[in-house]
Amino acid sequence: MALAAPIPRPVRPDRPLPDYLAAGRDWYYNSHTFCGCKWRLDVGSVDSITRVEGAVLDLPDWLPIFPLPNCVLLPQSILPLHVFEDRYRAMTRDVLAGNRLLALAQLKPCTQEQYLTLHAPIHPAVGVGRVVKVDALPDGRFNFLLQGLERVEVQTEDASGPYRRARCRLIRARDLEPSQECRILRELRQQFTSPILRAFPPLAKVSSILDCCTYRLADKLDAVASVVLTATAEKQQLLAMPCLAGRAEMVFNALNRLELAVREQMKCQAVEESRRRDCLN
Repeated sequence: MALAAPIPRPVRPDRPLPDYLAAGRDWYYNSHTFCGCKWRLDVGSVDSITRVEGAVLDLPDWLPIFPLPNCVLLPQSILPLHVFEDRYRAMTRDVLAGNRLLALAQLKPCTQEQYLTLHAPIHPAVGVGRVVKVDALPDGRFNFLLQGLERVEVQTEDASGPYRRARCRLIRARDLEPSQECRILRELRQQFTSPILRAFPPLAKVSSILDCCTYRLADKLDAVASVVLTATAEKQQLLAMPCLAGRAEMVFNALNRLELAVREQMKCQAVEESRRRDCLN
């Protein structure tokens, strides 16, 4: 089944990655595999996603829907996407000619026949992003970076054109008491004091936003979640969740799992190193 997938531009190992994928400042990395070659891509710039406190995205009447399997766009994250199907080439051209906003929806399990239609089932909670970098290829395909901005819920769909569009409403975070927000942020900062987590490169980069006053608590939780949540089901659950306290609990649980996993890995490495020294002696 031919699907547009969240993968970088296919670059041969002896060729450098495009500058917009390979360079930047205050970036945390995502690793992707393409054609058997693993690349470390800097695709999550904190600087480029600066938000104004309390700012709300002004949604258009209709948003193009890009349905993908096993793919979730969280706010404060960036996804590299490769587009090659005709219907999504047309969608990308329209997006670039307009406000560059696009809704990425995770497909529910479906058959190939369903996927080839405009009615393949999707999860109603989707991520809205803006195309920030684009590489238009000579044969009509596109590579671009999609910057996550907000979470929305699909209300109604229009399948009269070559690709799907939808009317959506913002999934607004439920307000917490100021004391509760302060407690969550304090606990989040406390988690980042762990030397184990500080040594984990992606978290070391994203930790810089925790004291940034232009980020809402929701933004900070999303930025951390985009690094520590690895299961697609968890990301989809977080995307659909309006409760900030629930999002915080998911992030804290993921941080705890990550710390345990890193500790176990370090322990195994220490045992292996001890065995090597014993063999040398």
